Amino acid sequence: MSLIAVQVGFSRTLKEGQLVTVTLNEKDVDREKQSGMYLTGMSQRHTNCWYLADLECKTGDVIVIDVKTGVRQKGVDEKRTFRKTLRVDETFPVNEIIVQGVGFYTAPLAKGRFEELASVSKQDERRQQAESQLDDARF
Repeated sequence: MSLIAVQVGFSRTLKEGQLVTVTLNEKDVDREKQSGMYLTGMSQRHTNCWYLADLECKTGDVIVIDVKTGVRQKGVDEKRTFRKTLRVDETFPVNEIIVQGVGFYTAPLAKGRFEELASVSKQDERRQQAESQLDDARF
């Protein structure tokens, strides 16, 4: 068994909002059912609620981290809206994922023995759509 620490939670301000959800083998990680700790104080939890969940994983387990970020009156922040797919392997060295402007500012988004299989942002999806729209075979 390998321990993986992941952040789940949300942030709402006048300027922007953010939601981080995690699934382990296609099951949602719920902060009520996981061991871990709150990163935000009780008085802040109506606008910011970040939880560092400890996941007990086996080699081969798949963790998906979904991050959705929106800016008021501008829409989706395409650089900070993404999906990361991780595969747990107890033989790998300890890795850490830190993304500027995502999650609680002093903690990594994920830490443990895993490899990153895929990371696709909204910006990447837009580029792929443009490339497929301009593909030579289409004309």
